[in-house]
Amino acid sequence: MYLTQNNLNTKPLKSSLKTIRHLFLFFPVLLIAQSEQNPCLTLTRINDMLQKMHYKPKPMDDSLSVFVYNNFLTKLDENNRLFTEADLEKFKDFKYNIDDFIANKDCSFMDVMHQSYTQVVNRYVQAITNLNTENFPSSSSENIVLSRKSFPYLKNESELQTLYRKRILFTILREISESSNNKDSLAANFKSIYAERRAKVFEKFLCKANNLHLTKEEFTEQFYSVFCSYFDPHSDYFSQKSKSSFFSFISSDNLSFGFYISQNNNDEIFVAEILPGSSAYSSEKIEKNDILLKINHNQTEYIVDCISVEKLFEILNSDAYKTADFTFKKVNGTVYNVTLEKKILKDVQNNVFSFIVKNKDKKFGYIKIPSFYTTFNNGKSSVSQDVAKEVFKLNEEKN
Repeated sequence: MYLTQNNLNTKPLKSSLKTIRHLFLFFPVLLIAQSEQNPCLTLTRINDMLQKMHYKPKPMDDSLSVFVYNNFLTKLDENNRLFTEADLEKFKDFKYNIDDFIANKDCSFMDVMHQSYTQVVNRYVQAITNLNTENFPSSSSENIVLSRKSFPYLKNESELQTLYRKRILFTILREISESSNNKDSLAANFKSIYAERRAKVFEKFLCKANNLHLTKEEFTEQFYSVFCSYFDPHSDYFSQKSKSSFFSFISSDNLSFGFYISQNNNDEIFVAEILPGSSAYSSEKIEKNDILLKINHNQTEYIVDCISVEKLFEILNSDAYKTADFTFKKVNGTVYNVTLEKKILKDVQNNVFSFIVKNKDKKFGYIKIPSFYTTFNNGKSSVSQDVAKEVFKLNEEKN
């Protein structure tokens, strides 16, 4: 089920709950005009809709509070490296009482959490800035422990400072070691290589740290999303931009700049495919394997190295970004700019097709559904229409 921020009088959207037999059913989209001023009202209406339309709704009780509290903190601080145990003391009354706060329409706890989150992000940014201005060491005899699982929260700011310094130094030294297999050359040119890598690593860390900031709207949207996921992992809340990006992803016809992206072993985003007839194709500049460096939209510049994957896909897929300036780098190092405008294109990855399978003296009609898609606002076909066409075609070919 996808709850979206939109007008209550708009056309219904599709949901995946209510019956097990059908992946989608229609339900009215949700928008509370005053949702940002009164998040509890939004949560109450989201809960009402889930209670009415979910095939197996869950009650609002302490189990909801614990789930939302733990998962929201994980969403905000995935590796437990922003908050300390001391910071979390401010939230100790929230863990078992979020359901009561919402029932009483008191969502002041969200203000407390947003203010605290903003403070710890600012602290992280400042810590990196301070380390960059210090005489940062090029070696250390300390140990650093890596794990796929999150470590416990650290006790205080002093422990965080030590951790940040070790992480940055480890990243610098790792990038140096991976830059060449010639150990003698690395040793001979260590000072100059270290200075270059140090500058780039600090720039990347600082850029990513600044991108951790969340507006109040973004913060509450993430909370709504976690709240919905308590009922089942496939229920979610979409802002208008998120909804637009999602619809584009599952639409058979969508607005597109005309290129698909992928990521290489150096974590660079490159052009994997260019769609014929698109703006990217018509520019006659963009080629496969070009590295995407920057995107500029409405005088806001996004450095691809430091924005989140979610933000990058929002820019590429959401209808809110119809024109943008792109900066690419070719394999030979040439950097160039190009302005692209989205066009409605057929998404070949989202189209049903069929064929006849022969097995001895029998024939079988095979219909392939790559994904579930629909027309939404701009499209010209839907999965149901295309399946019907393929069934008709197979019937014509059965002899």
